[in-house]
Amino acid sequence: MKTFIFSIGAFAGCISFASAASKVCQDYKIPLTVTSQNYIYDLPHFADNYDVVDWVSNFGSRTASVDFHPLSSTLQNQTGSYVISATFFVPEDPNAAYKDTVLFATHGLNYDKRYWASEVQPENYSFVDYAINRGYSVFYYDRLGVGASSSVSGYTNQLPIQIEIATQLINSIKSGEYTTFIGKPASLVVVGHSFGSSISAGAVVANP
Repeated sequence: MKTFIFSIGAFAGCISFASAASKVCQDYKIPLTVTSQNYIYDLPHFADNYDVVDWVSNFGSRTASVDFHPLSSTLQNQTGSYVISATFFVPEDPNAAYKDTVLFATHGLNYDKRYWASEVQPENYSFVDYAINRGYSVFYYDRLGVGASSSVSGYTNQLPIQIEIATQLINSIKSGEYTTFIGKPASLVVVGHSFGSSISAGAVVANP
């Protein structure tokens, strides 16, 4: 099994696709229990919108690096159980050149998994269609707290949790657990956009 990482700088499941690409797909609801080392939020939790404005003002001040420290330097282990919404796509053509290579795609902060499968001019903007038309398979998912995946407190939903979730999903894909139609893949390419790039890099470092 080969693993690669590739970074680039929208609910899309198996139905209602405005797409010209010939593909078959499978939706999943994946239960996971993850343990990660998270930072402790060291300020009072927000009580109202005024607290949010104050936080943004303090964070953006010129002296923030000196006098604004919202996170404790102490890490603590946190364990939680969540459900992750994911979809796996393969080319409809059984002879597609690279269908045994899975592109594992993690979206950024301001999106859900539809980022990878735009319904607006998919021939121009759908990463999934682009990959499928070139013979690759694609696995994408809603990050924790986004889309159809479990909701969680923003004080808890930190980068380490996202990395651990991605790592578990990658390991499951490598074993063929969520790659219906092709079984155990030959190669896996880790793709991330924006914040998803940080998650992807962290997952590869944690489990090369």
